[in-house]
Amino acid sequence: MQTGHDYGLIQLTKFRSTYLPAISARFQAQNPGIQFTDGEIYSMQEMCGFEILVRGTSPWCNVFSHDDWLDFEYARDVIHYYRAGPGNRFGPAMGWLWLNATANLLAKGPDAGKLFFS
Repeated sequence: MQTGHDYGLIQLTKFRSTYLPAISARFQAQNPGIQFTDGEIYSMQEMCGFEILVRGTSPWCNVFSHDDWLDFEYARDVIHYYRAGPGNRFGPAMGWLWLNATANLLAKGPDAGKLFFS
């Protein structure tokens, strides 16, 4: 079974094709003459998070429905599942590095310096 970065992208592309065409059709009906690719619409969804981070709100993000956001959320889950999660046989080894480093920092306590979470 293929795993890793490329396989995650393949699975993401397959799932995107199940929900992005409906968004594209809706946008085109609302704005005749403007046609967006699946990649452009997906990028618009990704950019919403950045705008909210910078401005605290994003009226633009409201062009997407609640169901559009649920589909986007699942699409992100799909790519991460296959890139670095349980869908990648190397996921545990990659995760161990982060877990080990974090455990070492926590074990050192305040002497390790500031601890940041994201």
